[in-house]
Amino acid sequence: MTVEVNCTSDNAVLVSWNGTYGTTNISLMAVVGGSLQTLCTTQQESCNMTSLSCGETYSLSINASNDQCSLSTQTLSNFTTRPCPPQRVAVNLQCSSRTAVLSWEERSNVELYTASAIKASGGEEKTCDSVTSSCQFSGLDCGEMYNFTVTGHNRGCCSQPSSAVFIHTEPCPPTNVSAEVLCESDEVKISWQEASGAESFLVTVSGSDGFVKTYSTNQTLLRASLLCGQDFNVTVRGQGSMCNGIPSSPTFFKTAPCIPRGLATDAECGFDVGSVSWQPTDGAETYIAVATGLDGHTHRCISNTASCTWSDLHCGEEYSVVVRAKSNNCTSLPSNSSIIHMDPCAPQNLSATVNCDMKVVSLSWDASSGAKMYTVSAEAGNKSVSLNTNMTTASFTGFTCGQKYSIKITPHRPCKPIGVSASQDCLTSIAVVTWQPSNGSDVYTATMQTDTGVSKMCMSATNQCSFLNLMCGQNFSVSVTASNQQCDVTSGPATSLQSVPCVPTDVSVVMDCANNTAVVSWASSQGAVKYSVMAHSGHVNNDSCQTAGLSCSLNNLTCGSLYTVHVVAMGDSCSSVPSWPLKFNSIPCPPQNVSTQVDCSSNDLTVSWDAIGDADHFLVSLAAENGESELCNTTNTVCFSSNATCGKSFTVQVTSVREHCRSVHSQTQSIQSAPCQPQGIMGSVDCVTNSAWISWLDAPGADSYTVSGVAVGRNDYRANCTTFTNVTCEMKDLACGVLYNFSVLAKNSECESQPSAPISLETAPCSLSAITAVPQCHNSSILVMWDLMEGSTVWPSVHHQRSCFIGRLQQYEKSSLQS
Repeated sequence: MTVEVNCTSDNAVLVSWNGTYGTTNISLMAVVGGSLQTLCTTQQESCNMTSLSCGETYSLSINASNDQCSLSTQTLSNFTTRPCPPQRVAVNLQCSSRTAVLSWEERSNVELYTASAIKASGGEEKTCDSVTSSCQFSGLDCGEMYNFTVTGHNRGCCSQPSSAVFIHTEPCPPTNVSAEVLCESDEVKISWQEASGAESFLVTVSGSDGFVKTYSTNQTLLRASLLCGQDFNVTVRGQGSMCNGIPSSPTFFKTAPCIPRGLATDAECGFDVGSVSWQPTDGAETYIAVATGLDGHTHRCISNTASCTWSDLHCGEEYSVVVRAKSNNCTSLPSNSSIIHMDPCAPQNLSATVNCDMKVVSLSWDASSGAKMYTVSAEAGNKSVSLNTNMTTASFTGFTCGQKYSIKITPHRPCKPIGVSASQDCLTSIAVVTWQPSNGSDVYTATMQTDTGVSKMCMSATNQCSFLNLMCGQNFSVSVTASNQQCDVTSGPATSLQSVPCVPTDVSVVMDCANNTAVVSWASSQGAVKYSVMAHSGHVNNDSCQTAGLSCSLNNLTCGSLYTVHVVAMGDSCSSVPSWPLKFNSIPCPPQNVSTQVDCSSNDLTVSWDAIGDADHFLVSLAAENGESELCNTTNTVCFSSNATCGKSFTVQVTSVREHCRSVHSQTQSIQSAPCQPQGIMGSVDCVTNSAWISWLDAPGADSYTVSGVAVGRNDYRANCTTFTNVTCEMKDLACGVLYNFSVLAKNSECESQPSAPISLETAPCSLSAITAVPQCHNSSILVMWDLMEGSTVWPSVHHQRSCFIGRLQQYEKSSLQS
């Protein structure tokens, strides 16, 4: 017998054999899994069996028959049909490696798999051979769409290709990345060329101080506002549907220098000297300070330090001073202006007249630019008198006679405040500025100015001043100006104050359901050095983390809990109030006490469980050994599976689902469906022992078999046989001459199958009884008589008689009689 599998068809095999003498018909049966798949009957010496299933191993049995007899034999040969196209084909792109892993469901009757990948745009086909259920393709071109298929090979036969699966490889790196700094702003223009396969672009800007910011855009031009005076590098990577591409080569640039802040001005009494100082500015190589008088004339000063001094300023003038920072070819915008009040000019054209009769000396002079009050002093020897006036005239009386007096007119200005300090209460956010009182001052003005030019002022006649509602997270420059009716004098180098960090905003939570961790992220808070994250649940299951970045991972969450998360910004000395609360759920807890039941008559499976915590719904997986599976999605705590395949052992897992997260699955349970109904029942009777041999095909899911025989019309005649391993059973001590119906029942630990289709066998006829022989003297014959027993038939020659004459016997002979 030879079997030739048709490798070009999924459902055909040619079986041929040598003919045998006396055979009229040949019937071929192919059996797989205990079920008869196909039947072929022929009078030839070959048969083309069709309607087979791909990728199955069949056992072949044959029945030869003629008009009188038939002969059956089982498992003459096994053969395997052409492999099925691989199923459950999936492809996974390994991002940043230009590698894809193709996987499929492995079948035991496949010797080798060949996978292929080809670009949609054409080109050379890539292939990969594997004896397992996956294949790796490396060196894929970026920005391309590939389609993948896989075929199975077995014993020289190749399956049809699987259904194709597609991926888009990671985008190619963008090229020609450039950055153009806009000098008199905080912006930079970043541009690049299109990248193959990119649906959008991810632009990452990194600063020398650890600053990192990303932007997403579908354009090839981005305008970004960045910190001034910093060194940056920028990379651009394409974003695809599955992966991000490799970043471009970095491009380096430096933003425009920062605007100078914290200007403090001063004038040197008695000289034409004025000065300005400021806080050093990031990114500045030199500074340009310009003092502009009320009359429009200007004085420029270039410095590579944080101060400038002019020696040619005009007395009595008021100058507005601005400072710009310069670096390379960029100059910053001007700083906020600060005022220099120069000393009043010396009074001119002083004249004195004496009224001798009244003994009064009258003085007059020209008004001094910048002066509003004068001190007039007169000295003679070791005696002096003085007076203050806001006029340009003065009179003295009571001078000593005969003395020569020296007259001097001096304009007034106050002394510079010293000992300036600032502090803030972290809870109330009230800031207090204090200083030492200065001589000649009538009133003080405390000024707090931010790096961005926002300022607040507070006036006081004492040595302190309070500020309410300061902007959060700002670095304030603090100065105090002393004033009298003539002059304003500002304190020396400014004092700094860092206000309370701003409350974090844009707090969001992303759950990593696989690991039951949550990544909390937020927007940058002005003034924050680091952040503290606290998550509280209704139980005592709290979690926290700290970071200097803008995200933090909570790794100790308890399943089935509702958490409230806050983020606090922490500065060097103060912390903000907590952010607005945000609620999120951890992964649901797995179901408990999973139980299974099977309805043996219908093969319906029932799975039930206890829910732990809140869940939106439950997923129930019933998986058989051959990969057959069923998924039940329900909001209840019970799941029904109707008409499960007989003879299967199922593993049961239940998973809780809440929002987009699944729990770990419950402890795996096993359940067996009812065994399949036995098939292929055959039998024969041993006429000598009056026993019956019953055989059948192995029934999937059976642990044991019970064969039952019932006499037709005679319920008192029964026979049973049980076996645990064999598919044959001997029925002994059957009643003679009885027609029995035999059926087979399969059993396992849970259920019994439906009985098989019955076969009928008749036992050997009973022996004749009450036989008597009476000699017939007149004709040398013998009359034989008997009783006909149940199950007996008589020879046609004697029909239904119960007696027979045997004649022509020899005289005087003794004969023996057999029935």
